[in-house]
Amino acid sequence: MRCQVTVETTADGKKTRIAREGDLQITPTGATLSYAEENASVTLTLQNGTAQIVRTGDYTLCMCLEKGKTTSASLSLGGNVGEMQTKTERVGYAIQDKELSLHLKYTLIATGEPQKMQVKIHAKEV
Repeated sequence: MRCQVTVETTADGKKTRIAREGDLQITPTGATLSYAEENASVTLTLQNGTAQIVRTGDYTLCMCLEKGKTTSASLSLGGNVGEMQTKTERVGYAIQDKELSLHLKYTLIATGEPQKMQVKIHAKEV
């Protein structure tokens, strides 16, 4: 179903907010949300308390977030592929009445300082 998507991202205390149209598919065990960003498309899959984010476009990012775990993520930019770690503190989501609310809290661990991330997504049928 078509939906209105609001994405609020906080990276090291700096907030950004975007609104897009997307597509939300709700299943008995989770949900899949797809939407376009500038120069990219994003697919977010929620199932059994985990969140998988796949972004393709000017750069490619693939990561799986699971509360209390540190997992590997891959980032591809200009033909170069790199690995980083994500330490997940929270994967919270609610699905009801054709709406999805999601709150992710994690730390990206790559070269340099770890980056604390917080993402809130709300998708509602239009």
